[in-house]
Amino acid sequence: MKEPRFDIISDADRAFILAFDKGMRALGYDCGGGIGVGYVWAKYQVIYAKTGVKKKVVAARIYIKENKIAIRLFFNNVNKHRTFIKNVPAHI
Repeated sequence: MKEPRFDIISDADRAFILAFDKGMRALGYDCGGGIGVGYVWAKYQVIYAKTGVKKKVVAARIYIKENKIAIRLFFNNVNKHRTFIKNVPAHI
């Protein structure tokens, strides 16, 4: 996020992305270290998938838009993630 093209990300959103990335990595998910083109949903996107598995299943996407971000979570087994869902900050 140090490239000039990411100057559209506010300090608060940048802090959220870094904290979210740290949390996802702790849960065994990774974005491959890159921020890709968002195409339809946003200018850029970060895609998180489970590491160490043959078939990559997307767990979350962060869409980076002009002056804001949006997060999309994909829960395939809600009961498995119940504790995580209950403990996310209220603003999420």
